[in-house]
Amino acid sequence: MLEIIRRELPMISTQAYFNTGGAGLIPKCVCNTIMEELNYEFERGRVNQGQRKRFQSYLEMVRQGLSSIIHAKPSEVAITNNTTDGVNVVLWGLHLKQGDEILTTNSEHLGALAGLSTLSRQKRVNVRFYKPENYVFDLHVFFSLVTTRTRVIVISHVFWATGCIIPIQEICRYAHERGIAVLVDGAQAVGAMPVDVKELDVDFYVFPAHKWLHGPEGIGALYIKESMLDIVNQTFVGNASFNEHDGTIYYFPSEGSRRFEIGTRFRPSIHGFEAGLTWLCKEIGIDTIFSMIQANMNMLREKIIEETPFRPIVMETASLLTLPLPERLNCKSVTKQLEIENIFVREIKELNAIRISVSFFLTTDHIEALLYQLKQITLKERVQ
Repeated sequence: MLEIIRRELPMISTQAYFNTGGAGLIPKCVCNTIMEELNYEFERGRVNQGQRKRFQSYLEMVRQGLSSIIHAKPSEVAITNNTTDGVNVVLWGLHLKQGDEILTTNSEHLGALAGLSTLSRQKRVNVRFYKPENYVFDLHVFFSLVTTRTRVIVISHVFWATGCIIPIQEICRYAHERGIAVLVDGAQAVGAMPVDVKELDVDFYVFPAHKWLHGPEGIGALYIKESMLDIVNQTFVGNASFNEHDGTIYYFPSEGSRRFEIGTRFRPSIHGFEAGLTWLCKEIGIDTIFSMIQANMNMLREKIIEETPFRPIVMETASLLTLPLPERLNCKSVTKQLEIENIFVREIKELNAIRISVSFFLTTDHIEALLYQLKQITLKERVQ
């Protein structure tokens, strides 16, 4: 298995990459397929007969692959530009009016918060924020913020800064009993842990290609539960959004969630993403990936606790481990020190912490290299 991984991710031989939560490493098959497809278009043109049909077949393969990973129907998945794109499709498509409320948390990614901010100003929708105390998510306190005006809950499946896993199934059950829709940001979940949108019973679920799925930037996915499709207006539309058009303003929307796709996109990236999904799901196996991530996480967490003075902000996480630093250490400086040693993590300035993304391609050597540098940093801090 390690040889299969090294073949596609040769860079892991020279670096310890712990920032998949920021952007995943690009597999060789993704890079090569994009370059081959770009060269194909260069030599044969982009609008030759059959090109559009050929691209549509690859787009459907990507849709099939993504729907399989999250256990959805292919018709329920729209291909978007990124996670934020999907968030905005839903927020602006819902029938929200002045005085309606959206419940969210102060731990959401800026991509979601930006859409909520603009929606609040332009539609006069009230946004209520739950702040977890000591980074522990309390369902009872969260539910206490629900009112008769709450229309939507917007929340991450995994908080990007701490790795805290949110009980989405319980939230959906509570929300649906009160007629509240649930929109979930799955950017730090899909590809890192099992996600079953049917079991969760979530209404809307969004995620990107470029993180735990190791795809190109500029691709994301939006799941809309089949029964919720007609309550979301089409806001941004294009030639991919409809099946038939009478030449004026009357048209019939595309089937399923495809109606929220607009049209032209960088086609080589879709071809590359399809190649990457095939590698992840068929050559390695998505369940194998989850098992490898969990094994690496267990090993790293145990060694950090046993061998260093650092303690994760949240202990029970899937793939993100966030370590707060002593006041005398600056997270940005520590991140730069690690980069000098070819060890890559993510700084979390708000917490003066470093975020460690634990992926399937990491080896014991990578983990030991990180641990050694953390110990060295601790020794320097003590000397000072």
